[in-house]
Amino acid sequence: MERATLIIGFALGMIPASGQFTVLHTGAAGSSLEAIDFPTPMIGYAVGKDGAAYKSMDSGENWTPLSTGSDAYLFGVHFIDADFGFVSGGGATVLRTADGGTSWTPLTPPFTECIYQVQPITASLVYAAGWGGYFFRSTDGGDDWTIASIDPNWQGWVFGMHFRDELNGVVAQTDGRIYRSDDGGLNWTQSPTATSNALRGISMGDATTGFAAGFFGTVQKTVNGGANWSTVNTGYPGDSYYGVHFTDALNGVICGGYYAGSWQGVILRTDDGGTSWDRIHTGGPVLNGITINDGHIFAVGTNEVIVSDLIGTGTTDLSDRMTISASPIPAADHVVIRSIAVDGGKLEVRDAVGRLVLSGVVLSTSEQVDVSTWETGAYTVRITMAGVEQRTRFVVVR
Repeated sequence: MERATLIIGFALGMIPASGQFTVLHTGAAGSSLEAIDFPTPMIGYAVGKDGAAYKSMDSGENWTPLSTGSDAYLFGVHFIDADFGFVSGGGATVLRTADGGTSWTPLTPPFTECIYQVQPITASLVYAAGWGGYFFRSTDGGDDWTIASIDPNWQGWVFGMHFRDELNGVVAQTDGRIYRSDDGGLNWTQSPTATSNALRGISMGDATTGFAAGFFGTVQKTVNGGANWSTVNTGYPGDSYYGVHFTDALNGVICGGYYAGSWQGVILRTDDGGTSWDRIHTGGPVLNGITINDGHIFAVGTNEVIVSDLIGTGTTDLSDRMTISASPIPAADHVVIRSIAVDGGKLEVRDAVGRLVLSGVVLSTSEQVDVSTWETGAYTVRITMAGVEQRTRFVVVR
């Protein structure tokens, strides 16, 4: 197979309509997941109530529980790669792992209340924020912390935080307040907003455009790097939003709940920078956190639910068209990839941490790949033809 460098994406505009979301995981009544993060296309983490933590090694199709050693209510999770990351939550809990969640090190910020958000910028530089409007900064990977008040005149809770890089970040607080920093959180400036409703999530799509979402259908937008924010109308004032994620200035999703005799979950998406919104999922448990991984939406919520527009099957095939397959499963020496894509269809194979291990052009409906020297683990196959991408998965076992 000819080696090639391919850039293949799954357009956000291909997100399906309402009713096409799948429940990939659910837990006991009264449990909850609050946040989800994919540091690589294959590896994902989700955290929540009573120290709950889950990991996926197959692009979110299956989730395995992790033991954090904590019973704290976890609200924040952020990884910089497949193995190194942090979770945070009640009682000033901050936990660090360097081995993909196999073991966790409890850290000790100078605080006693909830830390809602944590974000490592590098392995050394870590930011966190939480109850009382406090911001935390570590320059040694979380071993030592400095603490500061974002606004000495206002002690609102920081529910949302997003740093684009080591200097530029925004936080969203109760009472609709948003603050921004351009020096790594050493100093903060309040940005005018057009709401007094609590804001729960915030996401910068790029250096200038960002969105914050909260109670009573509230969505705020900035087009000048967070200096000013204005109201965006989703058309659903009865919604309450808890999570927001934008991949660029135009494409993003928000999640939350609405009341219809009982509280139900909801997901909205936009592909025009918030001018219009599609309500692509309603029903089921309320959803607290949301992200986009490899073109697919994942949201987590009450009863430890994880929902996605990924068509999870519990087997190896992720394609709703069922026109691509890989066999045998598991494989030892070779894999046969079958697809209708011929005469120029583009092929790539990535390992469990998202590294490209094979790429080329599909020349027949059956391609045999020698995997005798490949590492044990899961691999994802993508074939793109005429702008349509299809995927499947196989596992190499020695």
